[in-house]
Amino acid sequence: DRKLVSCKWLLRKKFNADGSISRYKARLVARGFSQVPGMDFNETFSPVLRITSFRALLATAAQFGLIVHQMDVRTAFLHGDLQEEIYMEQPPGYISRDHPHYVCKLVKSLYGLKQSPRQWYERFTTCMSNLGYTRFQSDPNVYSRHGPNVILLLAIYVDDILILCNSNDVLLNAKRELHASFSMQDMGALHYCLGIQVFQDSSHGLIRISQQTYVESLLKKYNMSTCKGISTPLPISLKTKTSSTTMPTTSDIVAFPYANILGGIRYLVTCTRPDICFAANFLSRYMQAPSPIHTQHLKRLLRYLQETKDFGITYSASQPLPKPYLTCYSDADWGGDETTLQSTSGYVYLLSSGAISWQSKKQERVTLSSTEAEYVAMTLALKEGIWLKDFLKETTLFPDHPLLLRCDNMSAIMLAKNLKHSELTKHIAMKLQFTRELLHEGNIEIVHVRTDEQWADFLTKSTQKAKHHESCNQIGLKSN
Repeated sequence: DRKLVSCKWLLRKKFNADGSISRYKARLVARGFSQVPGMDFNETFSPVLRITSFRALLATAAQFGLIVHQMDVRTAFLHGDLQEEIYMEQPPGYISRDHPHYVCKLVKSLYGLKQSPRQWYERFTTCMSNLGYTRFQSDPNVYSRHGPNVILLLAIYVDDILILCNSNDVLLNAKRELHASFSMQDMGALHYCLGIQVFQDSSHGLIRISQQTYVESLLKKYNMSTCKGISTPLPISLKTKTSSTTMPTTSDIVAFPYANILGGIRYLVTCTRPDICFAANFLSRYMQAPSPIHTQHLKRLLRYLQETKDFGITYSASQPLPKPYLTCYSDADWGGDETTLQSTSGYVYLLSSGAISWQSKKQERVTLSSTEAEYVAMTLALKEGIWLKDFLKETTLFPDHPLLLRCDNMSAIMLAKNLKHSELTKHIAMKLQFTRELLHEGNIEIVHVRTDEQWADFLTKSTQKAKHHESCNQIGLKSN
């Protein structure tokens, strides 16, 4: 009276950071779509490490000189214990001659089962608890275990484990504990994870992340590897009122798969490229029916990636730790979308001289003034800032300083600092007023910054460029 779960062999190639083949993998997977809900599985949700947490941990490691190593769990999902009674057909090529009509009763979870990620996560969390680790409340995939003058942080993304520690002996002991619990592969110092290349220079306190190999493969896939580079992702005089009323034909999609290309670019935005965040956000609005001008803009973005494929983010230690250590730049364009007259919010958070979190998002409703647009952008930024403060606080390395929010609109700053209402601001939704509450509670500081002050600061520091070149050359990087 039970439906049999089918299975198949899955053949894959595992790649190194330089794109070469690491090994060939053959894996037996269950076809989860043949499972019956309520009988073969119930809960399936399993959390994964936020990519922002990944960057924040690397910035923390650069600031405090932590050793960062990587381990890989072999056949991670096979470690989970099944709670349901599941029957699967015999694997192709391994059918018993004596009992060809028998079936397999699964005791452990198998790749492809809908509950496998959840069962593996619960098994790993139980193991971490038994080893004395404390799970973060802000990110359930980060764990910590501290001792006298010892800092040990551990993060997991499915089967990839990052270990950060200030003691080499403690790090080796943590690896031995994991080896005793699971079948592990020691990858040594972190150099490649989630498609991100990581360069560490402990002597200069530098950690740099980039996705040059990913960009090169993306350009090669869509026949743009020999295109001529360009210095900006979008035209400076961008016209947003270019919506198309005609659907693209099948031949157009085959010739230039707009959605597929943009999907690959958005992974770059998610991981290491805040410089193309707005461009990807803008082009995503027309994914349903891109016009020729949108296709042209997307090709221009690919040309920009060709020019800047070695760009990345560098985290470096600041001695002493600046106060406040977490800085945010918030901005908005007022009515930037000529079609809907909606504004776009944008922010970026800096830690250890590098970006750890950013976003470009179209505002939900039309704002009636630049002050309101900037205030809405500040609210979006502070939502992320609250979480970042909680995350860094759980590392026990950062003091409880207020985060610094920089904004170029004095009216929005005055609106946050003062309880005064006026005819121009009384309509602003009350849900946005939590910015004012955070400010009065001392959790944030808001200061005015000139629109061009970021670039002025960059030019002022140009005298340090020679030292930066020297540090980058020692780890084989091109400085940008």
